[in-house]
Amino acid sequence: MLKRIWRHFGILLLLSLLTVHPLRASWIESTERWLSYDVGKLLIKPQLGLMTKFTDNVFYGNDSVATRFYVNQVQPYDVVIPGFGTFTFPGRTNLQVFPGGTTLATNVTFGANGIPVVQYSVRVPEHTEVINGIATTVPERIVTSSVPGATTVGSLEVPVRPEESEMLFIASPGIELQYGQTGLNTITVGYNYDQISYINFPNYNTDQHRADVKVDLKLGRFTITGSDTFSLLSSFLSGGNSSVTNLVNRIIWNDSYRITYDATAKTDLYLTANHSRNDYDAGVGIYDSETIRGALGISHDWTQRIRAFTEFEYGQSFVSPNTTFQPQAPDSYVLGGFLGLRGEFTPRITGSLKVGYENRSFQGTFTPGTEPATVSSPAVVADVSYAAGVRTFFRLSYTRSTDVSPQFAKQSYIFDRVQLTANQFIGNTGKWLVSASTGYSLGDFSETPGTNLARTDKVFEASLRLSYQPRPWLAAVLGYEYENFNTGFADPAAARSQVLIDYQVNSLNLSLNIGY
Repeated sequence: MLKRIWRHFGILLLLSLLTVHPLRASWIESTERWLSYDVGKLLIKPQLGLMTKFTDNVFYGNDSVATRFYVNQVQPYDVVIPGFGTFTFPGRTNLQVFPGGTTLATNVTFGANGIPVVQYSVRVPEHTEVINGIATTVPERIVTSSVPGATTVGSLEVPVRPEESEMLFIASPGIELQYGQTGLNTITVGYNYDQISYINFPNYNTDQHRADVKVDLKLGRFTITGSDTFSLLSSFLSGGNSSVTNLVNRIIWNDSYRITYDATAKTDLYLTANHSRNDYDAGVGIYDSETIRGALGISHDWTQRIRAFTEFEYGQSFVSPNTTFQPQAPDSYVLGGFLGLRGEFTPRITGSLKVGYENRSFQGTFTPGTEPATVSSPAVVADVSYAAGVRTFFRLSYTRSTDVSPQFAKQSYIFDRVQLTANQFIGNTGKWLVSASTGYSLGDFSETPGTNLARTDKVFEASLRLSYQPRPWLAAVLGYEYENFNTGFADPAAARSQVLIDYQVNSLNLSLNIGY
């Protein structure tokens, strides 16, 4: 095991040492030639990324245990399934329920012959069981038995999801094709393949595919900029989606475009279009989602360095279940309006700030008592950079918006995220860089009809990176990352019925990136 770990670390360490020690001119020249090919107006740029990563919690679990009462019931019992009738189920079942109303009583009596008789009595509260593939509400019942071996009761401590440390090795070859000259009209297409190998859990070895397109065009008074990303990912899910300990295959598709028309020397009109889609494997208990949003705006030179703008936004979100147990979820739409500024606020401070209001509502006709909540909230997008010196830079970003829940139907949430990043160049060469980042996210999920599944998700993240880039096409990075997730449900009973758990993760990685 240790030999395999050191072999992966050794490969990266050797390549990293090559970046630290002086490289021979012939090796540099030959490398630069095969890293960039010109074919007319087409520029071909091969790329390679290598990473060794250690994480102390690969499954996003914790060491907590859940106490469950259990009833081993041998006698047959009846269950009424709405819409299907009454079914008699055989014995030899193992019913497990979380605490919350389950009571256990033991009564010992003596028969006429003096033999003790132990009678077990368990009151099992109303709960939901999956019976014949159907999620069914089972009414309260009392299980009583005085027959030895016929019924046994007790409790178990079940790990919610254990913490497991792991070492990963990731190899990511890729290629980038650029048509047109940088800084002018260009279209760039990129593709990367990830081969991910686990040391302790080789059965989870997997691969990923990532592709992207970038457009930067100037056509008369029109400017078109945008990007498309398409990823076939396979990994463990974190945060509010960390519902299983298996690899989750999914498609992530994002498009973002902006068309600007220069109406006058100081005024322009613009149209933005954004599309995102998350498509999970069938059987994963997370809703597929798709969102389309567009905005129409106008901006004007307020001063020589600052532009003021106003925009109106409209969008729709669509969700669909991935399992037969998830109910159909209604679509929703969002309306918003914003005012903002962007540009150079001072000689050291640049960025953009837009403030507005969003309203998200669900579409459809709902019976009384089943209506999902409409969410209205201030909305903010801020991204500000500060140059403290010639080698010291800070960046502060903040986002507040609304979205639909990936776990539960008829639920939306308000999302807040703030992040601060600091970059410090070491020395005068520009080759060494220290970066530190910290971020905090808050997800406030709305109440839901029937069972109240309102909750609050909190995520704290921090990272520290040391980068060395001796050539524009060669960089080595040593990094540390920390993530802490915790969630709290408004209804304790709802919390016991869900699989979202608190966790924290520490990871250390060493990577080498080759290519322009």
